[in-house]
Amino acid sequence: MRCLRLTLGFCALLLVIAAARPLRAFDDWLPITAEDQKITAESANGADAIILYHEETSDDNTRHHYVYVRIKVLSEKGKSHADVQIPYDQPTTASVT
Repeated sequence: MRCLRLTLGFCALLLVIAAARPLRAFDDWLPITAEDQKITAESANGADAIILYHEETSDDNTRHHYVYVRIKVLSEKGKSHADVQIPYDQPTTASVT
């Protein structure tokens, strides 16, 4: 019986580690390259901000949608593009009458 508990505990631990592994990838920031640092408003045709990197990943099993966007603000006006908005769909209740 003790062996069965240890085996089940070990399997549960492996499952938790495997499930948490994809989430850890989103904690890492991409390095800032020298090319990214050289970009100016003039070299970006007068843009206020530019997208340096954009990645979206969905996980249907956990119902998660991950968005990783790296922008570079090139002017004071471009700071408005740095605001983060997180949409939230409130649960709806359906009633049958």
